[in-house]
Amino acid sequence: MLRAITTIQPMVARRLGAIERALALAPMRVLAAAFCLGWREESKQGVMIFIRCILFLAICAVWHRIWLATDLSNVALAFSVSADSLTSYLLMAQWVVFVVSHRYRDVADLIQSGRVFSLLSRPIPYWQYSLATTFGGVAWMMVMIGGTTVLGSWWLIGHLPAQPERIVWALISMPLGCMIWVMIQMMIGAAAAWLGNVTPLFWIAQKMMFVLGGLMLPLFFYPGWWQSIAWLTPFPAVLHLVGAAATGQTLLAWWQILAIQLCWLIVVFFLMVITFNRAEKRLMSA
Repeated sequence: MLRAITTIQPMVARRLGAIERALALAPMRVLAAAFCLGWREESKQGVMIFIRCILFLAICAVWHRIWLATDLSNVALAFSVSADSLTSYLLMAQWVVFVVSHRYRDVADLIQSGRVFSLLSRPIPYWQYSLATTFGGVAWMMVMIGGTTVLGSWWLIGHLPAQPERIVWALISMPLGCMIWVMIQMMIGAAAAWLGNVTPLFWIAQKMMFVLGGLMLPLFFYPGWWQSIAWLTPFPAVLHLVGAAATGQTLLAWWQILAIQLCWLIVVFFLMVITFNRAEKRLMSA
């Protein structure tokens, strides 16, 4: 009898260990499934993605023609600028804008329709599931718009938008900028728990990103006092640093660019978690 018990105990211990490992991996599997779901859902929007790519090329082509028609030799700046360098900057900044697009709607629509309550009972926090799904869609668009960016760059300026020695840093900086903007939009969407319609809030945030992040023009074109205000916000980390990482039109080293983006990513992440937790409490008490 004692021998049988001694034999069974290791088997039970192994099975319990396997169960514990499975339970520990369950949230990761759910998040991976949510990421794949976002990827698949985004890939089904073939026509809309094609239209978005055409619009992306049209905007960049128009601005490239504007730069070609502008005499930039009289512009006294800290960096030498040309129509090609400004177009490269614009291609990288617009890449972020077109990839992320209007992701706040996914969260806001779930809250406004009441479908969010079915997600609140999942084994993982709602914000994790929503973020994983959104990142899946963003990853697909990153590939699609990325290919369009390369094609548009060869068409307009005859080379890649990033300098050869800065391609690696540009490919790291760009996803970081997207992640920051995604999380800001997630907070805007969660604000629907209090405001209902959050579209005006998004338009305000988007326009602030355009002017404080340096969408069409790098920040060094702006007055010093405006740059000081801009650097107090996360928006330069979303757009300006992505373009600067690609073109090199910055006094910052590559590690400083990535450090600034990572710092803002951490700050925005914690603000997003706090916003979602309070939104969930608001919805559950309503």
